[in-house]
Amino acid sequence: MIEIRHLHALIALAETGNLSKAGRRLHLSQPALSHQVKSIETHLGVPLFERKSSPIRLSPAGERLLGTAHEIVKQMRQCERDVARIAEGKAGQLRIAVECHSCFDWLMPAMDEFRIAWPEVEMDLVSGFQPDPTGLLIEDQADLVIVSKAPARKDVVYHPLFRYEVLALLAHQHPLTRKRFLTAQDFAKETLITYPIPDDRIDVVREVLGPLGLEANANALARYAALCQEVGLVPIVEPEVLMTGEHTLERCYNVTREVLRTVFIQLNCQRVLLEGMILKPNMVLPGLSCPTQVSVDEVADATVNCLLQTVPAAVPGIAFLSGGQSAKLASARLNAMSVRFKSRAPWALAFSFARAIQQPALEIWRGDKANVEAAQQALLHRARCNVAARRGIYTDATEGSGTN
Repeated sequence: MIEIRHLHALIALAETGNLSKAGRRLHLSQPALSHQVKSIETHLGVPLFERKSSPIRLSPAGERLLGTAHEIVKQMRQCERDVARIAEGKAGQLRIAVECHSCFDWLMPAMDEFRIAWPEVEMDLVSGFQPDPTGLLIEDQADLVIVSKAPARKDVVYHPLFRYEVLALLAHQHPLTRKRFLTAQDFAKETLITYPIPDDRIDVVREVLGPLGLEANANALARYAALCQEVGLVPIVEPEVLMTGEHTLERCYNVTREVLRTVFIQLNCQRVLLEGMILKPNMVLPGLSCPTQVSVDEVADATVNCLLQTVPAAVPGIAFLSGGQSAKLASARLNAMSVRFKSRAPWALAFSFARAIQQPALEIWRGDKANVEAAQQALLHRARCNVAARRGIYTDATEGSGTN
């Protein structure tokens, strides 16, 4: 093995020309120095110099090793100086990762000021914008990360820099300019145009539009679906927007669209096979207390258009929730969808086994054995009505053909 001391010995021999002078420079006896040179030659298997010449003349192998020795010794001296400065806190490397490009507005001037105070510290920005910059600390790929939200990690120390306010830029004539501050409800009728990045990296979504737990609930649904498929079951994914309230048809449309969009993002993240699931959503309806109720056709149009914007064609079937609707009205709305979108809907549309089918039978039965046969007939009648509704042939006459 060639050691640093061997390289120093070779350099001293080349510069002084004999063992005696080289030994004095290195504070070694002549036999000790001769032993070091011999150990290098034994390791390499070639002579490094001509021993009978005066001054010492290096062999071709010795000349080659001497050139390398000069480079290594120079680098080692520089390294020792750098390490000494690092130990004193005067030099080193600072690798910085940022969450988004907006940090550069204030970070670059701050880095310029840092260089003035610490000129020997090499600063480096980790390339790209990181979705999880804190993770780079754990992986030892960064020394400092700048984030807008600090996840709880015991092995990371956080230092707050400053607070900032999320601002909305509005046209002078926009009606929202009359408000002192905006809430999530104010954005219900607005179109949000963002960068093509995950929602959890967009401040207005994360801090204003998303705190109601939509993404967390969508993730739970998607994880449930993935677990079902892992054991060979077909999951029924049920994201429901409730009918209670005074919300309008338009408001229900916007919320349902956002819910379904988020659910399918999470289903994709969990690698759920869309062909092996059933979606069980709400229809797009005004709230039960909304003063403006709408027609059957308007519900059909709003519901299917919302689904066309959010539900992939790979999903084989959509089985609607029907709770809160009368049996006849639920069937009429399903029929309108079948008629108006028969050639456009890529999925089968139906009801889940719910109130649109079973509620009349339950009301007739009421736990009384004497009512069992009548309840069975009511259940069969509603099943036939909804078969007709699925085919787009449901009419008032269909209702008159059996017990309700």
